[in-house]
Amino acid sequence: MAAAAGGLTLFAGMTLLYAIWDGSWCIYAILFLVPDLSFAGYLAGPRVGAVVYNAAHSYLAPVALMTSGFVASSPLTLSIAMIWLAHIGIDRALGYGLKYAEGFGFTHLGRIGKAPANCGNQRNPFCVRGLERHMKYGGSNMSGSNIARAGLLLASLTLAGSAQAASPLSPLAGSWSGGGTLSTTDGMQEQLRCRATYNVAGTGAELSLNLRCASQSYNFDLAGDVQYQGGAISGRWSETSRNASGTISGRANGDHIDAAARGDSFSANLSLTTRGGRQTVTIRPQGTNVAAVSLALNRR
Repeated sequence: MAAAAGGLTLFAGMTLLYAIWDGSWCIYAILFLVPDLSFAGYLAGPRVGAVVYNAAHSYLAPVALMTSGFVASSPLTLSIAMIWLAHIGIDRALGYGLKYAEGFGFTHLGRIGKAPANCGNQRNPFCVRGLERHMKYGGSNMSGSNIARAGLLLASLTLAGSAQAASPLSPLAGSWSGGGTLSTTDGMQEQLRCRATYNVAGTGAELSLNLRCASQSYNFDLAGDVQYQGGAISGRWSETSRNASGTISGRANGDHIDAAARGDSFSANLSLTTRGGRQTVTIRPQGTNVAAVSLALNRR
């Protein structure tokens, strides 16, 4: 009962955290059952199957992944870790524990399914008492160290696969479109239509951007090249319609970027938040008749 309650608590906690994180429920549904692909390991026999299954259903790998997500400020990595832990939690709640090498039905939480018909033979390792004796005298190779090694291997493979998401710039990649409002210093507002393109290079350390917006009276064409390292961003920007250019610097943390653009004739503060397929952008220029630009963009 304690294991079931703990598993249910883990499942509910991770799912609630994912909801607060505003993660994509489509991604949640797709990834939730991915750890169960480890069942395929049983095609190679019960011992291999147990190693593969336990690697995908122990806490070691998702906790390591979550830790790396916090260190790298990677929303995608954190989301994968939350979904993974939620899956393990519901498995524990349903009584599916880590497997022993004797067969799929033998777990650290107890026996799953019916015992074999020939359990009168207490030396049969597939019977409950026989299994206890078999484990006591070293008949199983599924030791804690083997589980740990398998978990570390899976964690390394998973971290390598998520390296592309290690930078907060990575979720920006692609084309976006939408609109918003431009507010002037005299209290007027105009509706804007915008398109944005972000090209992310390598593992997310470099980004080139182009943002074009137009209203009835205004238009701007902003381009830039940005580098990311250790939570800081830096680079250069240019605005072709006004022949302006300068530097950009700021901080990127999780799904949020705060930056300041500076030039000889123009400066502005920029705030950008990306969550799934939605992005909000706020630009506050200084020294012009434009007081603020607020945009809501959707991934195309």
